Amino acid sequence: MQFFFEWHWLGACYLALVAVPLAVIDWQSHRLPNKLVLPSFAVTGLGFLAALTQGFAMALVLQALLLSVATFVFGLIANRFASLGMGDVKLLAAISLAFGWQSTMVIIWVIAIAMTLAAFYILTKFFSGAIKMGQSIALGPFLLLALVIVQGWSLTAHQVPYLAAPW
Repeated sequence: MQFFFEWHWLGACYLALVAVPLAVIDWQSHRLPNKLVLPSFAVTGLGFLAALTQGFAMALVLQALLLSVATFVFGLIANRFASLGMGDVKLLAAISLAFGWQSTMVIIWVIAIAMTLAAFYILTKFFSGAIKMGQSIALGPFLLLALVIVQGWSLTAHQVPYLAAPW
């Protein structure tokens, strides 16, 4: 029996390993620790290098890299003008690097679903009186949950064609 690993998934595997600790820490402290987020860039990069030796398309690696840089730049702008935390900016860039090779739409859907989930959470808490205007929330858990939803949707689309993901 021959073992074969698709190395371009290495960054995704790392994020899967740290997703629960990241979500719990962020939920409790509103912090996403660099010691858990930053290694994902190196792990994903090593995975891409190994994948390239197995014939993985350089164009997909470049697509993921460009998406990661773009989300980081937009995240910096949101950090400056919309109070997005730097941990969230780095996590989003890490997600973009690890999953951006699939499609630009994967990242757009992750962001859209995360913001929608966070908005529902905020509105529920606001109208129940649990939070006030100007209070911050942990966005990391919503980003990670949205990533699970998008990847699950994508996997389901291969099994059930009429549920095909729009990307």
